[in-house]
Amino acid sequence: MYYENEDVQTEQTEYPWLIFKLCGEYFTFTSELVSSIMMLPQNIVPMPNSPQYVRGIFDLRGKIIPLIELRRLFGMKSLTEEYQEFADMLEARKQDHLHWVKELERSVKQNEPFTLATDPHQCAFGKWYDNFESDLHTINHHMRKIDEPHTKLHQTALEVEECKQNCDDCERDECLKKVFGKLSDEYVPQIVSLLDEAKELFKIDFHEMVIVLEKDDQYFGIMADEIVSVEDLEEIGSVDNMGGSSESDFISGVRKSKSVDKSILVIDESALISTITGKKKVL
Repeated sequence: MYYENEDVQTEQTEYPWLIFKLCGEYFTFTSELVSSIMMLPQNIVPMPNSPQYVRGIFDLRGKIIPLIELRRLFGMKSLTEEYQEFADMLEARKQDHLHWVKELERSVKQNEPFTLATDPHQCAFGKWYDNFESDLHTINHHMRKIDEPHTKLHQTALEVEECKQNCDDCERDECLKKVFGKLSDEYVPQIVSLLDEAKELFKIDFHEMVIVLEKDDQYFGIMADEIVSVEDLEEIGSVDNMGGSSESDFISGVRKSKSVDKSILVIDESALISTITGKKKVL
């Protein structure tokens, strides 16, 4: 039955937001756009002459989907670059400590003062280690294992000095042999092994995810470091003061979550899709 004065209201569906991480920052899309979430596929086909941020294309249930590497599009380091920097840094710190041991041995043989760091917090690795935190819980847990042997390694310099000062000649040789035995047989192998394992864990445990977006019958795969949650978010502001980064060109707002302490950046899907397709954004 039709009533002439009846007000007809159409309710707009409120979709929750998909939160994901990228290079330590939090981003979100409305879940209305999300078609599926999956592990990084193995069947990626590179696209010749495509922009650097296009990893390639892949087949998903008969649909050919372009795969976009947001890190590159946003001007961030790629995951490969981040891993290589991490691996290179650990290798350099490993070599530092191998040199440290040789220098300690040389100082004893030459009866010269030892001038390198005896405080485990003052060497290059210690300064980095004290502030290290990864998005990967397995890496954080693994790196904590290094603290004890690393501390003991640096303490051997103090133990060597005690041997030299407090022992007679024959006892001193036995004391030094015992100290250097622990250094070469326990502390150094433990540190070297743990640093090498950390590099492998980073490579194994960083499982890149793909968010497949659907907009106007077009599909796009977006690479993410980690899927965090799907939930309602509160709008808290604009992005007028973000600066001139590549990332800011694709951000339309900032939202707040009850489960995430940091601000969450809202990706402007129109700006993103227009960049991917080469079409101008419709204002």
